[in-house]
Amino acid sequence: MKKIITCILFCSVTSVYAQKLVPATNTNMLSSLQHTDPQHRFVFTATAFQHADHSWGYDVFADGKPLFHQEEMPGKPKGSGFATKEDALKVADFIIDLLNKPVRPAVAYPADLKAMHLL
Repeated sequence: MKKIITCILFCSVTSVYAQKLVPATNTNMLSSLQHTDPQHRFVFTATAFQHADHSWGYDVFADGKPLFHQEEMPGKPKGSGFATKEDALKVADFIIDLLNKPVRPAVAYPADLKAMHLL
């Protein structure tokens, strides 16, 4: 009887814990964000910013709160931003799509940039 009660308690605690670990979007990138409503779906937005060297970067926000600050273009030498504002926002939109569809981590790999004709 003690084993059955322990098993029931373990299963119910695990079930509640698992529900909290499955948010509406990508768990890896949103681990720093918390919301009181487990059914809440974050609204993601992006803005581009320009560096002094005229290259571009982007910021991604979740419900208006900063989530990513990407200054450099992945796959390029350190300190190399995006060539245009449109390029930066194209990658930011790609990241937002990944956040909304938690199929894989929200990371733009060099292969993704090649597919977008940015590398």
